[in-house]
Amino acid sequence: MNCELGCGEFIPIRFPGAYIVKEDSVSLQKEPRFLSHTIMKLSINEKVRVLKDSGLIQEKTPDIASWVLVETSDGKKGYVFGVFLKSEDEYWR
Repeated sequence: MNCELGCGEFIPIRFPGAYIVKEDSVSLQKEPRFLSHTIMKLSINEKVRVLKDSGLIQEKTPDIASWVLVETSDGKKGYVFGVFLKSEDEYWR
């Protein structure tokens, strides 16, 4: 497969439940958008709970995903771009 801009992931929705952060320094945002205030940075392998999918799908080349409302283990809530999360039984890119 040849992808001119890189082969990304398409993650249209994340269902409520337990997830793991796939990359280091993932931003937990106040609102479901890239330029929102960052509440904190999440670490790789950090566990979070998805509370709901925002339904707002955006592209961050080469990935397309929705923003999801999550809660951290210490109770902080905010939005994460869904491509940065995985369930425990999901393939890790």
